[in-house]
Amino acid sequence: MLNWVVPWLIAGGVMWLVAYQMAPVGREIPLSHGLIAVIVMGLCGAASMLYLKPAIGQWHILAEFLAHGIVVKAMFQLSFGRSMVAVTVYWVVMLLAAIAIAVFARSGRAIL
Repeated sequence: MLNWVVPWLIAGGVMWLVAYQMAPVGREIPLSHGLIAVIVMGLCGAASMLYLKPAIGQWHILAEFLAHGIVVKAMFQLSFGRSMVAVTVYWVVMLLAAIAIAVFARSGRAIL
C-alpha cells in the first residue's frame, strides 16, 4: 500500500509546486488541488491508453498531454498557456526522476 501512496503524494507535491510557480502573483493554491489534479491526470492517462491507443496509436500521448493541460487549467484556474507550461515542466521532472531511479537501480547503489 505504501508503494502506491507515496509516489502519488510526491507527484501531487511536484504538481502543486509547478502550478504554484506558474500561478499569477497573489493566487493561493492548496496542496490538495495538486493531489487531486495528479489523480485525475492519472485517470485521463489510463483512459487515453485504453480508448485512444487502439484507434490512433502513439498519438494518444498528445491527447493525454492536452487532457493534462485541461485538468491543470481547471484545477488551478490558470490560463491555457500557463497550464501547458506547467504540464510540460511536470512531465520533464517526472521523466528525469524515472531516468534517475532507473540509473540508480541498475547500478545497485542506494538512493539515500
